[in-house]
Amino acid sequence: MRNTALDMSRLSGADAARAARVLHQVHAATLAGRRPPVPPRPVIDASWRRMMRLGLDPDRSTSSVLLRRDELEHRRRSTVLGEVMGTLRAGSPRSPTPPSRSWW
Repeated sequence: MRNTALDMSRLSGADAARAARVLHQVHAATLAGRRPPVPPRPVIDASWRRMMRLGLDPDRSTSSVLLRRDELEHRRRSTVLGEVMGTLRAGSPRSPTPPSRSWW
């Protein structure tokens, strides 16, 4: 199979089993860093590259692990989140005030 665009919706309508095999091959090759038999759609390729760059593996457990405090602080400081933490802290009161009931 050449590395050309493939209309997967037409293929899956005509031969669902073949479409599933092709998608599996494209996924496996892309994640392994090999050239897939056909390129994934650009939005899918971007998603898979982002996932790999972030070290995420959708085929593994999605359970999360609590981070140590120093690792959490490092992540907060070294990402875009670090730029807005001050704003977020300033916008949230330390002790919530009960809502006004003057309209009752």
